[in-house]
Amino acid sequence: ETNDPSKKFTLIPDGDYEAFRWQNGAWVHIPKLFNEAADMRGIDPLLGNAPKDATIRDASGKIDEQKLMEQSLQNAAKAKQAAEAEQKQKEEAAKKRKAKLDKAKKN
Repeated sequence: ETNDPSKKFTLIPDGDYEAFRWQNGAWVHIPKLFNEAADMRGIDPLLGNAPKDATIRDASGKIDEQKLMEQSLQNAAKAKQAAEAEQKQKEEAAKKRKAKLDKAKKN
C-alpha cells in the first residue's frame, strides 16, 4: 500500500466520493468530498445497531403499565387513521364511478 496516485492499484477506497468544484472559471478536482467520519462507538462492526421499538418492560423485566397504555393508544390512533383513510378512498372511488356512469348516461 502506498499513496502513489500513479499506481492506482495501490489506492484503497474508503467508500467516500470524489468531486469537482467550479472555481475561478475552471473545474477543480476534490479528492475527498466529505471529511466527516461516522461515529462507530458502541456499534457492532458487522451488524450495526438495529433500531429498536420502545420497550414496554423495565430493566428488571416487569411490564411498565404506563408505557403499555401509551403504546396501545398510539396503535389505536394509527389504526383509526388507516381506517379513515381507507374509507375516504372508497368514497372517492364511488364518486368517480357515479360521475362516470352519469356521463355515460348523458351520451
